[in-house]
Amino acid sequence: MGSITTAQVVVDGTLVVSGVSAGLAISATCVDMGVCSMASNSSSSAPVLSIRYGPPHTRSNPTHNEAIEDELAVREGAGHTRLDKNKAQRDSSGDRVFDTSPVKGTRFRKPDASSLRPDGVRHNTNYVSNAKDLQRELDAFEAMIRADPDAIHELYMLNGTLVRRYVPPGVQYP
Repeated sequence: MGSITTAQVVVDGTLVVSGVSAGLAISATCVDMGVCSMASNSSSSAPVLSIRYGPPHTRSNPTHNEAIEDELAVREGAGHTRLDKNKAQRDSSGDRVFDTSPVKGTRFRKPDASSLRPDGVRHNTNYVSNAKDLQRELDAFEAMIRADPDAIHELYMLNGTLVRRYVPPGVQYP
């Protein structure tokens, strides 16, 4: 492993290695097990985006994508299932849900992070990257509640500030 520049274990337990010959040094030990992510050590300025839970949410905002990946990793560790990243909103049964009063013709939403808690309650989270988009995200938040009032819905700024949370009656949070 002398040719590896860095090695790091991230929240979900994945080993991330980088360096000139990292691929050669590590491939025999963990690539076959599917637990390693290879980071290129090229001169490209484009950051490596995590894709464990699905394709990058957006390539132009790596921080947003990584917040979603981190959220889903924490949920997986807490026993959540049906982990979705930027997929059409679904209820706890797995059925697609639609806004009963669509705004500007948008009938469905794609939560940034969505999962099914061990108690069977769907949990949806969205992140606001830019304060100028806050009203649009608040409108989407209300639409998601209308589409599935039995789910927990949260809206956060990327810095971790909670903007809004909806917890259905009778559901315990956390």
